[in-house]
Amino acid sequence: INTQVAVAIFRFITVCKPQFKSLLTPSLARKFLALVYCHTLSFTLYPLFGWSKYVKEPFHVSCSTDWHDRTPAGVAFSISMIVGCFCTHVLILIICYYKIFSRSRELQLHPRETNPRMIFEQEEEDKKGVNCCDKCVCVCEVSTPTVDAHVLW
Repeated sequence: INTQVAVAIFRFITVCKPQFKSLLTPSLARKFLALVYCHTLSFTLYPLFGWSKYVKEPFHVSCSTDWHDRTPAGVAFSISMIVGCFCTHVLILIICYYKIFSRSRELQLHPRETNPRMIFEQEEEDKKGVNCCDKCVCVCEVSTPTVDAHVLW
C-alpha cells in the first residue's frame, strides 16, 4: 500500500499540478522508493525489537503481529499499525484519486475554459482528435472515449 500511495502522489502531481511535473525525475522516484521501504521496514522491525510480537496465524502457515495482545504496548502497536499503515494511506489514496477524477471531469466538461490553447481538430467533421499543449493532461488518444477513462486507467 505504501507503493500505491507513492504512485497516487506521482499521478496527482502529473494530472493536477502539471507545473511541478518536471520535478518528477527518476532520482526523486528512487528517493520515494527508499522512503517507502524505510517506512515498511520500520513497522516490520518493531516487533523484533520488543514492541509487540509476531505470532503464528491460526493455520500455522504464516505469522503476523499479535493483534490479541492486550498489554499497553501491544494495544499501542496495533493502533499505530492501523493508523500509520492503513488509515493514513487509504485517506491519501482517496484524496489523490478524488482530485484526479475531479480534474479529469473538469477537462472533459469544459476543455476550452480549462485550457484555451487546446485545439480541436476536425471539429466540424468527426470530432475525433484533440491536440494538447504540454501544460495539460494528455487527452490525445482517439480510441479513449472519455478523459475520465484515460486518466483513471
